[in-house]
Amino acid sequence: MARWPDEFRIVVAALVLTVLGGCSGLPDAHEARICRMLIPAINPPESSFQVQSTTKAPGGGVEVRYAVRTASGHQRTRTLLCRFGTVLFDTNDRLVAAWSDGKELSEVRLAILKLFWLGSQESAAADPAPYLQLGYVPQISQPLAFVLQHVVSALPLIGIYAVLAPAYALVYGLIGRINLAFGEFAALGGYAALLGVPLAGALTFWPDVLAVSLALGLFAAGTHGYVASRFIFEPLHRASGQQVLIATVGLAMALQEYMRLSKGSPLGGWTR
Repeated sequence: MARWPDEFRIVVAALVLTVLGGCSGLPDAHEARICRMLIPAINPPESSFQVQSTTKAPGGGVEVRYAVRTASGHQRTRTLLCRFGTVLFDTNDRLVAAWSDGKELSEVRLAILKLFWLGSQESAAADPAPYLQLGYVPQISQPLAFVLQHVVSALPLIGIYAVLAPAYALVYGLIGRINLAFGEFAALGGYAALLGVPLAGALTFWPDVLAVSLALGLFAAGTHGYVASRFIFEPLHRASGQQVLIATVGLAMALQEYMRLSKGSPLGGWTR
């Protein structure tokens, strides 16, 4: 019986864990926070709140059950149901509808709340339960927390280096040289693929747009790679490794400036 390679099984296990994570019954933390931030805005001023539960609503969204006590001493339990759409980034625009005690907020009121309340610092400060989940977090010492914070902050950079390291090793193993400019070729292909999106704007089918963008990106990266190989790497075929290394550094700087000049830069420079 054929045995699957270990690498394939690792990839399948990672995909399964990702899918299972999406099946969690817990509400999205960012969506729950946006929903809780609506509570002070839809209740009388100077009221106090106590969040009793935050659950994933049937059919999607977040349902918050909370107790409100007004300034006059009147107390009751209310529910707030929030529905969210799908957008590219985690912003307040994800909120598309809200129901307070089963009554839907009007589109005008919801738009005003999103524009003037959810986008303000006061809404974040007025969150009735900003540390709702802290009771489930294990307590650790301050030095360990400091180390974990830096490790977690370094994970994106570690991931980038983990991807780059095999690429450098592969190139060195094939040609015995280190090319420090192939990252610029990847960035150039990415810019070309991004340019392919508006060029394919007449296409309404997303797979077609994606195919055009990928084709343009591969063509741009491959063309520039061939030109660099023809006029830089082939003449240095018999040169020492140090000479090739210096040439690739110069090529990387030239490609960076080439991309900057071709796509432009903001007025006032990048440090503004």
